[in-house]
Amino acid sequence: MLRLKDYIIEFNKLRNGNNVFDFVLNTEFIHSIDDQSNIQSEVVAHLDLFKTETMYELSFKLNGKIRTTCDTCLDEFEMPVDSNFKLILKLSETEKYDDDEIVYITPQTIDYDLRQYLYECLVLSLPIRKTCALAGKDCNEEVIRKLTDVQANNDDESNDPRWDKLKGIFN
Repeated sequence: MLRLKDYIIEFNKLRNGNNVFDFVLNTEFIHSIDDQSNIQSEVVAHLDLFKTETMYELSFKLNGKIRTTCDTCLDEFEMPVDSNFKLILKLSETEKYDDDEIVYITPQTIDYDLRQYLYECLVLSLPIRKTCALAGKDCNEEVIRKLTDVQANNDDESNDPRWDKLKGIFN
């Protein structure tokens, strides 16, 4: 069962120096943030948090796998995830969240919720184009064959002389 408080860093419980945490980024976690998402995940985010008097340096390492769909053949496959992210929480008189890597928080802030940041890190670790090759396998041959046939038919239609007459309309 997902406990949302497990993703909150409480500053008063941290000691100066290195602090270590592990967060589970599974399908239930993803649906708690984006219930429309179809991502199925089995990823662990390891956090090394280094605390000083004026800032917290967070280094995340994401490892695991995500079940996704191939953009070429639409087969499902498990894609490995291995990503690193950094975030700095710096103490300041005013809170500011407009920087991607540095968040300014006031000294009165007692905790920080990492759920949204972890979700964004997970989504950013996915490539723009997801193919079966990322899992070390070939795409579905039948689908590739059909795509090749459709492409060949489209090439044949592009030579239709009726379309050539329409191209001259805008000249």
